[in-house]
Amino acid sequence: MTQACNTPIAGPARVSLLATLGTAATSLLTLTVAAWRRRQNRKAISGLLDLDDYMLADIGVTRSDVAASLYAADHHDPSAQLSRLRNERRISTLSGRRKRGA
Repeated sequence: MTQACNTPIAGPARVSLLATLGTAATSLLTLTVAAWRRRQNRKAISGLLDLDDYMLADIGVTRSDVAASLYAADHHDPSAQLSRLRNERRISTLSGRRKRGA
């Protein structure tokens, strides 16, 4: 039969436990803030679907770019996806102009 140990936790072990709990709390807060930011970005990106195609062209994106960025999983930031799509379009447009000599 085993007995429970009633020895109190020593000072350094207690500090280590508090440090571990503090790190866990900080990590949880960081994850929560990141999830909230992704949700806010998703709402803002979905608002772009209300704009007409000319306004989207002024921004440098297409309606399909916006839809593709929103189609990604919830744990991905749609604003990062939309920026990547916009930059790819910009680079391909610039390289096409250089090839044509314009």
